[in-house]
Amino acid sequence: MHCSWSERFRAVDMVSPHVDDVDWLMVDQELVAGRYLLPRSTGKHCSTTASSAFPWVARVRGQRSLGCTEELTWVYKAGACHPLNLDLNHSATPSSARSKLRSRTGTMYTLREIPVELIHLICSFLNVRDVRRLRLTCRKVGAVAASYALAELVFYLHHGDFEMLRYFADHPEYSGHVKSLAYSVKVLEMQSLSFGDFAEQKLQHDRDLWYNRPVFDMDHEPREDSEEFLQGAYQRYRQVHDPQTRIVAERLDATTLQEVIPKFRNLKSVMVLQGEQFKLDWSFFVRGCKMPKTPFDNLLVPVINYPGRACCHHMDSLLLPLRTLPTNQLRTLRLGEIDWSFFKKLQDSSRLDQMVEICRNLTTFDLCVYTRTATARDGDEGFYAARCKAALRKGGLRRLLGSMTRLEILNISFTYNRFETMFRSEAIYPAALSDIVPEDMCWKNLRKFKFDRVEGTRQEWVGFILRHSSTVSRFHLQSPRLVRSSWVFFVEDLRLLATTISLENMEISGDVYGEREEGGTPEEVQVGDMERFWIDIFPDSGLARNIKKHGDLHGEREEGGTQEGEEDEEGDLRAYILGRCSENPIESYRKRNPSTLLRQMSEILQSCI
Repeated sequence: MHCSWSERFRAVDMVSPHVDDVDWLMVDQELVAGRYLLPRSTGKHCSTTASSAFPWVARVRGQRSLGCTEELTWVYKAGACHPLNLDLNHSATPSSARSKLRSRTGTMYTLREIPVELIHLICSFLNVRDVRRLRLTCRKVGAVAASYALAELVFYLHHGDFEMLRYFADHPEYSGHVKSLAYSVKVLEMQSLSFGDFAEQKLQHDRDLWYNRPVFDMDHEPREDSEEFLQGAYQRYRQVHDPQTRIVAERLDATTLQEVIPKFRNLKSVMVLQGEQFKLDWSFFVRGCKMPKTPFDNLLVPVINYPGRACCHHMDSLLLPLRTLPTNQLRTLRLGEIDWSFFKKLQDSSRLDQMVEICRNLTTFDLCVYTRTATARDGDEGFYAARCKAALRKGGLRRLLGSMTRLEILNISFTYNRFETMFRSEAIYPAALSDIVPEDMCWKNLRKFKFDRVEGTRQEWVGFILRHSSTVSRFHLQSPRLVRSSWVFFVEDLRLLATTISLENMEISGDVYGEREEGGTPEEVQVGDMERFWIDIFPDSGLARNIKKHGDLHGEREEGGTQEGEEDEEGDLRAYILGRCSENPIESYRKRNPSTLLRQMSEILQSCI
């Protein structure tokens, strides 16, 4: 049976009034790795859930019934902080022994003597999982740690998660700690599985484990599950799936959220999570960290990251209660990946007015749009991108963004953008900059922005950047398209802008399109022919570099070139724009490769004939 951290959180609250006499804390350098020795409660006041979930040890003064097994001294270090020595055996250690220990290790503190500011500092160095463990030491630490542990709540379409939301919302202290809510769209397949289909899914699950086993062993035999085991697993699956179906059918999630959200009086941020795209970054995977646990981990069937229309269900359920919040309370709204039909809903003036009222005082707006359907065939991306663009031209998103006068961070992304065959290559983008940003709109506080798969003319892009030149410190254009504009001229415009504004960082990456312009093309190239480049962006450096012809992403390094690990400023688009090298990498590439992709394709076809 799934036991979430929030259930353990509540179980420990039942015990904490009886362990308030803990007067020391056992921590050391292993704190960073998440290994602690903290209170194990074994008395009559402790629930089974709490004692099994927290197998830690502590000395509890005055509460012998709760247990005590070890008395040790540990030293805590966090980053560049000075060592903090905590007296773990304050009552049992003679004063002379404590004096000798103090002379060797510095100032000694009992837990009650630690300043609250220092506890805040300790909590700021820990991840959320570790803070939830740290709060179990005593009330003084717990009162501070709870504000960090409950700052952000991620919940799923699961009945247990909604029960815990009610618990936190009704708690007089915890309700004030919640600052962010994230609704994950991870769900079980809506169509219920029969026992036979479940057994087949379980077999596929075993196949995946067998093929991905860490050590290749020819003698390893996949486990065969008994009928009794499969029946038990199927019952666990039904115990989660049936309530999920009922929640969706009766919209119980919207009812629950409408009840609890007004009680979170300090709520500032709301997110609809497609997978973990707003939560995890590249370093998360490099460090080899485990993925966050979900209520569906042990059900032996795949979990679906439902984009599109199912994500709209989550969004509607979460946004509806936000209308009851004070006008100036909400600061951050992140939605992804919602279906493009969301823009059709904004054509309804009453629905648009509701969204405007919710988003009026936002400082961060992050929108990811899914521009195809779950049943779409491969190659249909262009069809749905065209329909999305038609819906955007109605101006719903443009008016919504125009109402957010306090924006500081703006991210607009689309998932698919082009349609190609062997005989035809064209760029079909789901959105134009003029359909998103109101004409001559200037956000006075805008610091960062990102547009993904958005097209616009060179003049529109330059005008947008120029209007925000006094505040913007960094921007990212992912897979953009220049309409009736050449990248040769656009890069020169950006280089000129970079000399007049202060940019900390800029990135241009992905599959970029443009069109040849008069005055900047070799004579043998026709004006209007398509430009197409692939610009790599490396997660370790954050630089947009290595402009190559599409399809040649890993060209061989020329003799005498830079070695791996060295930064080659030549050919670095970002370095040229920021004035660190003198040669336009796109112009130099164009001189060496004047023929277009379409011309190369026609030559290949003629040679085949």
